[in-house]
Amino acid sequence: MESAPPPLPVAPTAYRVADLRIDVTHRRVTRAGTEITLSDLSFDLLLELTRAAPNVVSFEQLMQRVWPRLVVGPETISQRVKVVREALASCGGSVALAEELKHPASSHMPVFEPEGWPRRA
Repeated sequence: MESAPPPLPVAPTAYRVADLRIDVTHRRVTRAGTEITLSDLSFDLLLELTRAAPNVVSFEQLMQRVWPRLVVGPETISQRVKVVREALASCGGSVALAEELKHPASSHMPVFEPEGWPRRA
């Protein structure tokens, strides 16, 4: 008698696209094996964009999810996106990925694959 496959975790513990890996459990980002240092806020922003990908995330959604108890405007979000983009680009690798972050409310993010989960169809 075959047993059922194990259930999928409630949330992925890591995401990967191209040479970028986001380790949710340890709150680490690596690109081609090189660790990228991000502040907690920058990590939270990158993770929120990753989880929503490939969907567009509005500035309002980002304000609610990344800055839940603060009042911030689109300029604050744009500046934080710039910080994340620069950090991703500083380690080399795919420039296109960093470019996708230029305007998160108006462009599509690449699809990040949750590690350990079946591939998306």
